[in-house]
Amino acid sequence: RYHAADTPVIVLEEDGPFRIEMVARNAYTCPDTAVYADTMLFKGLYVPNAFSPENPGQGARRFKPVGRALASYHARVFDLKGNLLWESRALNESGEPAEGWDGTFRGAPMPQGVYVWKISARFSDGTVWQGESVGRGSDSPGQTYGTVVLIR
Repeated sequence: RYHAADTPVIVLEEDGPFRIEMVARNAYTCPDTAVYADTMLFKGLYVPNAFSPENPGQGARRFKPVGRALASYHARVFDLKGNLLWESRALNESGEPAEGWDGTFRGAPMPQGVYVWKISARFSDGTVWQGESVGRGSDSPGQTYGTVVLIR
């Protein structure tokens, strides 16, 4: 007999393999066992839409995507004419983007305005980042490009 209060809740707090075993007994105490094994990987990539190099807040001074569990990553920023201004493939040991664009090109500050970013990325489980899906339905594919506003 099933009781809603007996519904198990499992909270996974870190990456790695896990195993769930459930034993059910009938009215005659005969057991039946079900086992589920899988691997949990917390992963993701968020791309900011604005930054300000002179901002007093350290996190807002660079265009720096935030991610986790990335195996490969290539971020690029272009001006509206299509000129490449900055790119990075750098990841730290946790698979997080390690560099950000400071709003300059060849040491000179770029003017306030809109710039275009394009990112390709793959997670450590082999899946490909499908892009940003903010403002779209969950069944809609995201975009691996977008705009960022440089505020001076």
